[in-house]
Amino acid sequence: PRRIADAEAALVGVAPGERAFAQAAEIVSRVVDPMNDPHASADYRRDLVRTTTLRALDKALARQS
Repeated sequence: PRRIADAEAALVGVAPGERAFAQAAEIVSRVVDPMNDPHASADYRRDLVRTTTLRALDKALARQS
């Protein structure tokens, strides 16, 4: 796990939801620098980071409700 300050900043002061979460997840996927290896490409890993970020934010929002 690692904190991505730019993604956190993108969520400050905005209504939580799909649009804000997608923007934060996109920032995270651009910032990470995953490696390529025989098991998965860097692009696949970036997509995985984007997806898991969205899921984590959705889950956090659901816990608030």
